[in-house]
Amino acid sequence: MVEVLHLLETAGATASVDVGWGVDALAGETTRVHSDLDLVVLLDELRGGRS
Repeated sequence: MVEVLHLLETAGATASVDVGWGVDALAGETTRVHSDLDLVVLLDELRGGRS
């Protein structure tokens, strides 16, 4: 998860972790095994600012 966030940040994208990993981040620990990563990313930033 940290690598994915770093890659997105390096690419200039703003990303937020949602749901399971987001709860763990707030809790400060891994509360369960995760099989996915829910991210919220600004679409305009992924498209290079083009709609």
